[in-house]
Amino acid sequence: MAHIEKRKQQRSDGSFGPAKYRARYTTPDGRERSQSFSRRLDAQNFLTAMSHSLLTGGYVDPRAGKITFRAFAEQWRKLQVHGDGTVNSVEQHLRLHIYPHIGDRPIASIRPGEIQGMVQRLTKELAPSTVHVVYGRVVAVFRAAIRDRIITSTPCEDIKLPSRNPASTMQVLSTGQVMAIADAINPRYRALVIAGAGTGQRPGELFGLVARRGFDSGK
Repeated sequence: MAHIEKRKQQRSDGSFGPAKYRARYTTPDGRERSQSFSRRLDAQNFLTAMSHSLLTGGYVDPRAGKITFRAFAEQWRKLQVHGDGTVNSVEQHLRLHIYPHIGDRPIASIRPGEIQGMVQRLTKELAPSTVHVVYGRVVAVFRAAIRDRIITSTPCEDIKLPSRNPASTMQVLSTGQVMAIADAINPRYRALVIAGAGTGQRPGELFGLVARRGFDSGK
């Protein structure tokens, strides 16, 4: 049964410091857990939240979330049913791109800002499509941790990922640059360069032009 104990804190010199309030409760498996607070109100609020989670079936042992992301992810990885190619891909993505950033952190302590920071750093190293795949591995691990009641929520919320198809940019050459190219190229293709710059036609359309097309009167 949940209850609060008031305990005096004895100092090394034998005197007593401010009292601590220890909130005690029993988990579904019959084990007693406790957590200490400086104020009774905080201890009571903690017990209220714990009692609610126990009654609704949403209880997660706070100690479970102390397992590192790497330790839990390795457990998860070894239980997956994947083809050989995917097995190797998952292992490499975790080891090379994820563990160096969050592998040694307690899984319950990882926050959305850290996930966004990891994605931002990976975007500088990997192609956008690869970043999406690597991030998908992270999402899968956190989802598994929720199912196993290791954590209550995932930090993979509202994370911005790089665009898979970044908009291409068109560089427009100046007249001087076009003429420089026309002067440097084989004289046979000089008109091709100038016509392309002036009309914006594709190479295949330009190669189909002959001198008389577009210039005669149709006779």
